[in-house]
Amino acid sequence: MKNVLKTFVAILAFIAVLLPPVNMHASQQEATNVAYRALSILGAYGYSPMDYYNYGSLNQGQKYTFRKYFYYGNDYIAAAGGCSSADDIDLVIYDPYGNIVERDNDSSQSAAVSFSADYSGYYYVQVIMYEASATGVHWSCVYGYQ
Repeated sequence: MKNVLKTFVAILAFIAVLLPPVNMHASQQEATNVAYRALSILGAYGYSPMDYYNYGSLNQGQKYTFRKYFYYGNDYIAAAGGCSSADDIDLVIYDPYGNIVERDNDSSQSAAVSFSADYSGYYYVQVIMYEASATGVHWSCVYGYQ
């Protein structure tokens, strides 16, 4: 009986080594929740959330740039959030001509910027995974307007 118990414990220990930690696969939903929390804080200033959001995954040091249409005269906020493996996420907004409109490059799991659209057109939103404790770290970027 003692040998059976030792074998059983050894098998359990082997299986435990093979299983990933619970937090290793942080979710896209977790990243979206972080972004919406940042947006809700800024919403206290009268911004309405937009239904559309962007998301993806990045490794440390990688960046992803995408286009988003903004209308002249409107005020916008963009908030990016990372999952628990995102230690520092940054956000940069470029106008249709490639000029930096606004940036957030503080060291945190979320980033938020507010800006006024000086032109109607496609702006470029860049999410930067400056620092991360894992690979394939999830992020989401949400928007508000007023």
